[in-house]
Amino acid sequence: MYYILKIVDTVYLKHIFAPHPKLVKLCGGFWIGTILIAIKFLLSAFIQAAFIYAIPMIMLAEKRPIIAILESFKLFGRYWITTFLLIFLPMLIYLPIMALNLNNAFLIEKIFPEFIIIIALLGAIVNSLIIDPLVTVSTTILYLRHKECV
Repeated sequence: MYYILKIVDTVYLKHIFAPHPKLVKLCGGFWIGTILIAIKFLLSAFIQAAFIYAIPMIMLAEKRPIIAILESFKLFGRYWITTFLLIFLPMLIYLPIMALNLNNAFLIEKIFPEFIIIIALLGAIVNSLIIDPLVTVSTTILYLRHKECV
C-alpha cells in the first residue's frame, strides 16, 4: 500500500511541474494538499477493504494465504458497499490526526516542537487500539454471517 500511495504522490508532483498552463493554474491553492490526502485516504480504505476478509479466512477457516486472498476479493465483490463502510467509517476517527500531520510546520512554530511526537503517539494509539480492532471484528462478524448463509 505504501508504494501505491507513493505513486499518487509522484503523479501529483508531475502534475505540479507540468508545462501546461491550465494545469499550473490548478496547482496554486492549498486545497490540492487536502485533495491529495482525500485521494490517499480513499485509496487506502479501498485497498484494505479488498484484502480484509483474508485474515478471518486464514484464522477461522484455516485456508492457505493465497486462496484466502483470492476469496477475499470475491467476498469484497459481493459485499463491497458494506465492506467499504465497515472500513471507511472507523477510519474517519483518524482524520483529525491526519489534518494535524498536514500542518506540522505550523504546529512546531505556534505550539512547541514536541507536540509532533504527541500527535504521532496519539495516531499510533488510535490506530492500533480503536480503528484496527473495530475493523477486524466488524468484518469478521460479516464473514461469519456470510459463512452461515452459504
